[in-house]
Amino acid sequence: MEQKNKKKISTQTIIKLLLAVVLLSLSAFLLKGDVWTFWTWWLLAGVMGFAAMPVTGRLFWRFEDKGWIFSKVLAIAATGFLTWFLTAIRLIPFNALTCAAVTILCAVICFFLLRKESKEKTECFPVDRISLIYWEELLFFLAFLIWTYLAGFRPAAYGTEKFMDYGFMEAMMRSTTLPARDLWYSEGHINYYYGGQYFAVFLTKLSHTKVELTYNLMRTFVAGLAFAMPFSLVYQMMSDRMKGLQKSEKVIKGLPFAAGFTAGTAVSIAGNMHYVIYAQIIPLIEKLTGKEVSSYWFPDATRYIGYNPYREEDRTIHEFPCYSFVLGDLHAHVVNIMFVLLVIALLYVWLRGVRKKTVPVETSMKDGKFWKEQLLMPHLLVISALLGMFQWTNFWDFVIYYVVTLGTVLFANIIRFQGKIKKIMVVTFAQMAEIYLLAYLVILPFTLQFDTMVDGIGIAKYHSYFYQLLVLWGLPTVLTITFVITILWEKLRGMEHKSLYRLRNAIRTAELFALIMGLCALG
Repeated sequence: MEQKNKKKISTQTIIKLLLAVVLLSLSAFLLKGDVWTFWTWWLLAGVMGFAAMPVTGRLFWRFEDKGWIFSKVLAIAATGFLTWFLTAIRLIPFNALTCAAVTILCAVICFFLLRKESKEKTECFPVDRISLIYWEELLFFLAFLIWTYLAGFRPAAYGTEKFMDYGFMEAMMRSTTLPARDLWYSEGHINYYYGGQYFAVFLTKLSHTKVELTYNLMRTFVAGLAFAMPFSLVYQMMSDRMKGLQKSEKVIKGLPFAAGFTAGTAVSIAGNMHYVIYAQIIPLIEKLTGKEVSSYWFPDATRYIGYNPYREEDRTIHEFPCYSFVLGDLHAHVVNIMFVLLVIALLYVWLRGVRKKTVPVETSMKDGKFWKEQLLMPHLLVISALLGMFQWTNFWDFVIYYVVTLGTVLFANIIRFQGKIKKIMVVTFAQMAEIYLLAYLVILPFTLQFDTMVDGIGIAKYHSYFYQLLVLWGLPTVLTITFVITILWEKLRGMEHKSLYRLRNAIRTAELFALIMGLCALG
């Protein structure tokens, strides 16, 4: 029996090695001379992620892979943001040497944390789940490779916002101070949300490569992560959802993998229903009725409201990740996708942890230990720093994910404090204020030098046609509402004595988190 198992393990290892060799060979064949830069970035992200695992492993200790894919983004966010912060307050120059020095310093800190964890016998790297990490890394490499190969067919940074994005990168490449001088020679500095392009330059300087190569590589790198990160998160959510079920109920052993793959595909490739209706259904009807078939151009799916039919007062752009990846822009909202996915994953792992620690009813809010526990939660502190960073990378993401974070915090507190309204409201407001204050403080070097271009948020004067909203967001809305109804029906049907308290306890954390994200999206 033992010999059979060893033989099986040996065969699996050989297959995995062969698969890795095939992918490496395929990348060399497809990318030719550019493959060295591609490999450099892939290895750099892997090494940075590996160095950050002592921290990531603690934050994601409830994940089977200990947050392996997310460690890449956490490492880039931490080292890149720290380098920017020290440069912005004029402590260090922005060059390749300081980028490397800050990165190495962060790696050394993680190394000492690893030694501490080994003494405490805390596992930060999932040695027993190395197979899962292999498949995640393989999927990331494959997605990164495919997008990089496709980008090679149209690599020119020309049209739309490409020239501005490329100009920002070149301006920062030749600058040792931040913000860099304005590329339009206005005698001022860049007055824009340049954080996304900054991270591209940070990795360019760190890898000792050139902007003409890394402009496209950054967008394909983000596109690869836009597949791998949702895969890892939803894989874990489905695994958590299936825990405790009888073997007979586990119909498909590979269901977590299938769910993760679907999530990765949906985030990185799917768009809205505009293409299905206007490029498939309507032309088919026109063909069957003998009419002239309408033409379709892929940006039509992002230029719909106010464009078809034309309405000057109500024109808007509603992009989705795949459109940006294909188009080739390296704008703030594109790069920030990977940091947004990191925030969402941190919210899930935090919710999963705090839900198991319901606070005793008799706990007094006057107790200092109580407030220390509520305000010094590591996940919320990291999320606060990331939300602050969003004000510099893509401000709308700060507004959106501040609300999403508060929604998650509110639901968590309702559960933790067992419906005690006063405690729920006081703690939620305290955490809301803490998150906002920390987010405000960490980004001060940017906001103090930034002249805002926004007058504020007001009530919309014009309103879009309802049918157009349904075309764009009808499908996810229907899916979310169906999911909510299904969960409520499933849980309430099995209850002998129906109550909100029993319903709350019956809903698993993965289901609850999906509900929260769905409701936030509808809101």
